[in-house]
Amino acid sequence: MIEIFEFELVSPVMNFFRKKGFLVQTEVPLLSKRIDIVAYKKGPLRKQIIAIELKVKNWSQAIIQASKYKLCTEQVFIALSGDFIHRIDISRLKKLGIGLIAINDGHIAIKIKPKKRNKIQFDLKNQMIGLFENG
Repeated sequence: MIEIFEFELVSPVMNFFRKKGFLVQTEVPLLSKRIDIVAYKKGPLRKQIIAIELKVKNWSQAIIQASKYKLCTEQVFIALSGDFIHRIDISRLKKLGIGLIAINDGHIAIKIKPKKRNKIQFDLKNQMIGLFENG
């Protein structure tokens, strides 16, 4: 098996969300952490923020981090190399409402759609939106 590094997963995920009309930033600060990728789209009725936590293989750590991102985003994904998808506790992800993205040779596949959240901390969400709208 070829060794994969986290930075190799960034570009395919960013391109996937850009093609869907999102603005995308990496390493977005949230409290004392940084979200690997944040996707933002301003629609006619609302502003949508999606957090994506990238991991090469440590999916249990990704769940911990992604759970924190639910504070300020409507949707959260974990994106992993497709080589490690079989190790994930799918029922746990579904229970937590976290989506799953598989990355294989630069191609993206949504394996689990995340639950949309309405109960978020709007001050944190607005702080993120400011990163996109205010430069």
